[in-house]
Amino acid sequence: MKYWDNAAGAYQGIMNTGVQFPNKTNGFFVYIRGDRRATASGSTPHQATVLRTKGPLYTGPVNFTIPATSYYSIGNPYASKVDFGNVAGMSAVGSSFYVWDPLIYGSRGAGGYQTLSSATGFKPLIPTDYYDVSTAYPYLESGQAAFVYNASAAPVTLTFKESDKNTGSHLVFRGADISSSEFFRTYLSTSSGKIADGNVVAFNSSYQNRIDAYDAVKISNSGENLGLRRDGIILSIEARSPVTVYDTLYFDLKNVARADYQFRFTPQNMENETLMAFLSDNYLKTETQVSLSENTSVNFSINSDAASYAANRFMIVFRQSSTLPLTFVSIKAAQKDRNVVVYWHVENENNMQQYQVEKSNDGNHFERVATTAAKNDGSENYQWIDEDATSGYNYYRVMSLSKDNNSLYSTVEKVFVGDLKSTINIYPNPITDGIIHLQFMNQAKGRYSIRLLNHLGQVVMAKKVEFAGGNGSEDIDWNYNLNHGIYQLEVSKPDGSVEVIKVLY
Repeated sequence: MKYWDNAAGAYQGIMNTGVQFPNKTNGFFVYIRGDRRATASGSTPHQATVLRTKGPLYTGPVNFTIPATSYYSIGNPYASKVDFGNVAGMSAVGSSFYVWDPLIYGSRGAGGYQTLSSATGFKPLIPTDYYDVSTAYPYLESGQAAFVYNASAAPVTLTFKESDKNTGSHLVFRGADISSSEFFRTYLSTSSGKIADGNVVAFNSSYQNRIDAYDAVKISNSGENLGLRRDGIILSIEARSPVTVYDTLYFDLKNVARADYQFRFTPQNMENETLMAFLSDNYLKTETQVSLSENTSVNFSINSDAASYAANRFMIVFRQSSTLPLTFVSIKAAQKDRNVVVYWHVENENNMQQYQVEKSNDGNHFERVATTAAKNDGSENYQWIDEDATSGYNYYRVMSLSKDNNSLYSTVEKVFVGDLKSTINIYPNPITDGIIHLQFMNQAKGRYSIRLLNHLGQVVMAKKVEFAGGNGSEDIDWNYNLNHGIYQLEVSKPDGSVEVIKVLY
């Protein structure tokens, strides 16, 4: 058995059982080697191991000396939950600490660091089953360890006292009132929807636009990392003065794979801002509007091009809302027959010139394929039909152009078009507009019997359709009284064969 000795900076070994651990107050990992037949698979033999501790408990003051410009591991010295906010000297290390959360997924499923700081009221950056981002966690549990960072040029002493022990009250460092703060949270999600990393910017008049004790330096995770770059320092929490026009948040993106990812932006207390936020992509040379009143998701891809995984690829830029009042509420693309229909809905449409639809076959290099004049009716829906859709993925985005030549891009939508053979399918699936759009491609002429069955095999809808042959579509109204779930649509063809399609609602 081995443990990591923070003071020695090395692993120390204990080769037999029943021995006493060194009297350590620093945090440490314990590695236990059991039956060598055991693997990560549950099908191999696993022998239970029982660890017991004994001996006197720590009482009275416990001191930690944090070296200058260093990270340092601290273990809770007491057999009790402690409020880290009461620990003497914490303000000297920025009132921030880092704890390991094994439920942060990432691409490796191995966990990651949660950063807890007074700048965010000690609310975690990344939501997991253990850490709720709406709840303050200024605590170290019994047996829990944390990292702190001393940015100063001199050692700092932290002192734990008996009075720091806690029975459940939620105190915070310095007792700061963060109710007036605005927060801009950013999460990085994998293609499977797992949150790999995140960061937050706190805006408050109590903070300054420079690196100080309120900013939390980022500790790198084993998988993907999404930090905030400021003055050459990578942060997980940045505390800034109230947001102003042309403020910029510089993301630092590292350790990403060649895969699809998604940003999730979650603003808090920013709905009354008169500014607008835009995600600037230095690789695709695009800007995408990010709402300051509700959550926004933006998909992006990493490929073999080094510029696609450059650490400084993305940033958030704030501008006056009068610069471009238009808002892309939604953009969707769906296959219809042999074509793809691109829909987009806008709000605050005023002083607009036109919309340009752009298409790509790889999601990176786009070309203009259509131009639509703006109606300037405030709230408006538009659509364009791509009659040259190709097999495989087709990517679409829309650029708006105002009369004073300001431009804004929508998010990117992709549609997979299968080989254009004889098929029957549904678009879109899941049902989104209250209609089953049944699509016939290269089908025979004749009568088609259609039945919709629920998960119990009960028929909830039946219909017969006379089809003229070739390509076409049939719209079937959806019954909104049906429960959400998976249904089966049976289509009996004129030749007696039956095609079954899963319908999601």
